Amino acid sequence: SIHSSSSGWKPDGSFIKLNPSSSGTQVLVQSRPNIEPTSAEKTDNVGSSLPLLQTHHKHSIKAKEGEHDAPIFTLPRNSSAEIKSLFDALEDYSKASAMTRQVVSNSFSLLMCLNGGDKTARDEYRRLEAVSSWLKGVVSADTKRAISSAQSSGDIYGSIFAALAGGDIASASSLALESGNSRLSLMLSNTGIQAQPFCKNQLKMWGESGAQPFAPTGILRLFSLASGDVDIERKMFKSSSSYDIDWRRRFGMLLSHSHNEVTVSSIVKQYDCDVSAGVAPSPKPLYCADAAKATNQCVLYQLLKHHSDASTPLMGIVSPSSHTPYFHDFSASFHLVATVTALSTSTLSHHHEDLIVDAVTYQLISEGYWEWAAYASLCFIGSGTMSDSEAFARRQRAKNIISRFYSPSTDPSAASRRSFLQNIGIPPQWFDEALAYRCASVGDAFGMVGNLRFSAVESMAAMEELMIPHMILEGKESMKRLWQLLESLRTKITDDCIDVWNRPGGCGMYHKFIELYSEVEKLSNMPLDNVVSGTVDDLLGVATHLQKMISTAKESTHGRTSLPFVKIGYGFTRTPRNVVLAELGAKLSILRLQLLATKNG
Repeated sequence: SIHSSSSGWKPDGSFIKLNPSSSGTQVLVQSRPNIEPTSAEKTDNVGSSLPLLQTHHKHSIKAKEGEHDAPIFTLPRNSSAEIKSLFDALEDYSKASAMTRQVVSNSFSLLMCLNGGDKTARDEYRRLEAVSSWLKGVVSADTKRAISSAQSSGDIYGSIFAALAGGDIASASSLALESGNSRLSLMLSNTGIQAQPFCKNQLKMWGESGAQPFAPTGILRLFSLASGDVDIERKMFKSSSSYDIDWRRRFGMLLSHSHNEVTVSSIVKQYDCDVSAGVAPSPKPLYCADAAKATNQCVLYQLLKHHSDASTPLMGIVSPSSHTPYFHDFSASFHLVATVTALSTSTLSHHHEDLIVDAVTYQLISEGYWEWAAYASLCFIGSGTMSDSEAFARRQRAKNIISRFYSPSTDPSAASRRSFLQNIGIPPQWFDEALAYRCASVGDAFGMVGNLRFSAVESMAAMEELMIPHMILEGKESMKRLWQLLESLRTKITDDCIDVWNRPGGCGMYHKFIELYSEVEKLSNMPLDNVVSGTVDDLLGVATHLQKMISTAKESTHGRTSLPFVKIGYGFTRTPRNVVLAELGAKLSILRLQLLATKNG
């Protein structure tokens, strides 16, 4: 019986529990973790797992290869020989996710900005400029909305400030000129080190003369920002709960109006201090409207922090909560880990890496891409090298996926899926084993032995109990097919199971009988002059030996192997073993008479 407290996980990842129904009774409900929105909830943050994985496959290299094993795949490393290939992968990642997961696309483009060049002062300045340009593009949509909102309310200075806060100096200067503020336009067009001293002096003069409290807030904010100072923004954020600048544009204020001496890392540290002091917006994920409810920081900010401090925990950066409201969706996390570890020495624990890989393979299977799930299982997304034991475990996962889902009889696309997997290096025998296990699970002994991927002892048991009793009695053509199966099986026999093959009533006995049957048939069709007497004597010796084996098999039932499964197809009738042995003895007597007749001419 099932109690109300009964619940649990199924092997396919679903959860079973009892829920009350509208009629007052309880019903058994099966559900899965929410890793993707319904059609009514679709946003541009969630898409299929496949495009990103196809990008990984396009740029992957083999980290481990084996003569008879599937390879292990990884991305190129951050080395002089592979850096171009790695940056090509980052660019393709950004393009592949641009239409469905913009924040993920921005993450890959940010990694390119942060990791180009060396640590020299000149490269640090270029990195600062690259990140500034990147951030301007990231917030461009928000900047345009803020400008439009200020213009619709008649706030001229507000619209100019919105453009300047978004790093769009050209638009800020144009808006000032269009509104009749030509001197302000000229000043803004020279925003930077040249204009900063003028703006600072102007603010100082207003402060010393006591005019600053009477200046419009919009003007003060403009001059403060143009001077490279964000003190007014700090005060406004601390005193107002309706501050309308998000963390990206606020971070950009520090980034775009800084001196040559600063770096991206120093600005990140300064912003961290501002957040801790409560004078800057918390870098919450973009999907999260309430910073208090955010369980993680935005992936973009965490990548900036990781560049500043490599000890930043990697799992927090790539956790789904950093970029999506669907906390079970690890599809982007898989590729963020792969790229970050390829670029740096950071890595994850084996537990976290396995968690991400397992989650992605489940998502791919649920989307119908089990062959790509097998590929993902073979991907190494950590840094350093993968041990042989870890590689073995990964290969077993991929092999298990193929065993579960490869089914040519029910899947029209099985051939194309197999072709893809074999092209990437999956051994053909994995598919044969999958077919054998599938046949075994439904009791198809013919299919099981036909694939010949079970152990020799199990294959012999199936042959002896299900196949030989029918095929040995069905005539000449059936015995020819049986001999082919036995001949294939004989190639699998090793020293540790040769006794099972050769024992009375075993497969070896039937194999010798069919060979004898074939040789006697050849002699019967030959002219007597061509018959060598020694050959007949040899065959008579084989017949005598077989008769002794049959007699022994009739008298003893010990040493018989058992089937590795018990499922037998409906309507299948087993032929008693003694009936088969009796029929075999009768046929052997006829063969013996034929040999004696041939010997006597």
